Amino acid sequence: MKRRLVNPWILGFVASCIFAYIVTNIFMDSLDSHEYEPSLGKYTYTANKFFRIRREGWATTYIGKYNTFGNNEIDKNDVSKYAIWGDSEVTAFPVPDAYKMGQQLTNMFSKIGQEFIGFGIAHSNNTLADYIVDLSKYESLIPNIASHYIVLCNLKDDTLPPLKRDPGCTKFEYHPEFRLVTSVCRPRYQSVFHQLSKYNMRMVSYFFGEISGYRVRLPWNREETDKSDRLIEKKLPYDKLDAWEFILGELRRQSSKPITFLYCPYRPAILGKQVSFEDPDRYDKEIFADICKKYNIGFIDLSERFNDFFLKTNKFPRGFANTFPGRGHLNIDGQRLVAEAIFSNELNRNSLKQ
Repeated sequence: MKRRLVNPWILGFVASCIFAYIVTNIFMDSLDSHEYEPSLGKYTYTANKFFRIRREGWATTYIGKYNTFGNNEIDKNDVSKYAIWGDSEVTAFPVPDAYKMGQQLTNMFSKIGQEFIGFGIAHSNNTLADYIVDLSKYESLIPNIASHYIVLCNLKDDTLPPLKRDPGCTKFEYHPEFRLVTSVCRPRYQSVFHQLSKYNMRMVSYFFGEISGYRVRLPWNREETDKSDRLIEKKLPYDKLDAWEFILGELRRQSSKPITFLYCPYRPAILGKQVSFEDPDRYDKEIFADICKKYNIGFIDLSERFNDFFLKTNKFPRGFANTFPGRGHLNIDGQRLVAEAIFSNELNRNSLKQ
């Protein structure tokens, strides 16, 4: 009688793990691990690594120092730079590096024989409060930042104190007056996530319920998003104009460099059986733009650019081949439209100086 060298159950388990490892590394997102960055006093994406996304789009992103994207050693280059601040729209994980707004902006200047670098500074769920705290720090870390651009998609979520406690590192609060609150904000389970990310062990996260619940967003879990939308619709306990006066005044005090907002609304979009072009924030953005002007902050509204692009091409500036048309993050076309807005604004600014 021959003895079995390997228990078939063990062999099956090993084979299953190998299969799961291959599948998750091809068809699933990477784990976005973090590390403490002392110069910023907070946790940032782990630097000098690649992040892969498959749930929305199909791309790989190089993460550089200080939550910068697509650029290696951005702090070692003396070329003049345009810093583009934002949240997941600027990390642009679903878009390949060569087509992110910063890289497209760099190429536009290169084509006219000018050497300028556009680069993104971003982290998912960042708001205007984060940019205020970090802006002067980045000017000391990265040389020759010529001007700052801040991408906004929602004037409520991105600029106003939230009605519920914000788990982010930097908060814009009203208790009972406006204030900015900062903390080190160590993301939970980062020692575990760092190791899982290091060895591309994405599948293991599903065996840890708390970890998966914190960092892995299941595409079918819309309950929390719906709740947050309903909260925003409630009556604010403060005056919206007072909040914008405070936050824009704080922003202007951080730098003497030009600062410009890029407003990228979630339009055009399919609503029911029709394509809607009407911006739900059309009244608020006019008020916000007026307050920006008071503090010498630029405001570029991309609504017409987005709508015209759809009317001319029948394509949306948001959405990917594996997502619902017109929804989600800015795609390659949307990133280019933002880059073009910065490019034309800087050409106009420079021509006025001459």
